[in-house]
Amino acid sequence: MEVVGPNTRGDPFVRGDEETPYPTRHSEPYPLSKAQAERLLLEANGKPISGGGRLVTLSLRPTGIFGERHPLLELFYHRGRGLGGVVPRTLPQNAEHGRVYAGERGEKTGKKRGKNRKKIRKKNPEKNGGKKPGKNGGKWGKNGEK
Repeated sequence: MEVVGPNTRGDPFVRGDEETPYPTRHSEPYPLSKAQAERLLLEANGKPISGGGRLVTLSLRPTGIFGERHPLLELFYHRGRGLGGVVPRTLPQNAEHGRVYAGERGEKTGKKRGKNRKKIRKKNPEKNGGKKPGKNGGKWGKNGEK
C-alpha cells in the first residue's frame, strides 16, 4: 500500500484492484522510491531480451506481513474469524506462494493481463499458509501444530 496509499488526504482504498483510480502524492522518500521502482519495472514488461525472448515483469503488493509467533497474530486470527475467514494480513509463506504462482503464470502466458496486473491474492486466506491455530486459545504452535 505504500505505493498506492493511503494518500496524504487519507482517502480509503476499499476492495480496489490495480485498475481502481486512486490519487497519490508521496511526500516521503520511501514510498516515492517504491512507486518509481514499480513504474520502471512495469514499463520494462515485454521488452526484448537476449535469446529472442521477452521480459515478463509484475509487481506484487502484499500488505501487513507478519511472521509466526508475532504478538499481534492471535488478534489478526480472531478478527479474521469474525470477518468470515478473511485474515486481513499476510504471512510470509502466503506472500512467497503468491510470488511463485505469479511467476509461473507469467512464464506460461508470456503476456500482461489487464493494464497492469499488480496483485495476486491468496485463494484461501483462512488457511494462513497451511497453519492452524493451536489448542492454546488460538495461539500458533510451533510449525503450526495444534
